Amino acid sequence: MKATEPITAETPDLELEHGCLLCGGTLSIRLRPGTARSVCRTCGWWSKPLMEREEDGMHVHHRASGRA
Repeated sequence: MKATEPITAETPDLELEHGCLLCGGTLSIRLRPGTARSVCRTCGWWSKPLMEREEDGMHVHHRASGRA
C-alpha cells in the first residue's frame, strides 16, 4: 500500500464524513491500543468513542452523558 500523503502526528487514522453528533461535520479518529479519540474538524468537539469490529464492519458508538 502506497501512501499518497506524508503521515504526521496530526494525520488521523480514519475519518467519518458527517460523523459528528453535534454539527454533522467530519469526525477524525486516532486509534491507540485499547482506546480511541476523535475530534470534529468543523466544530472542535472532542470525544472518546467506543469502537467494535463486527461481521458487517466497524461500529463507532458514543456513550450518552450529560449534566443537569
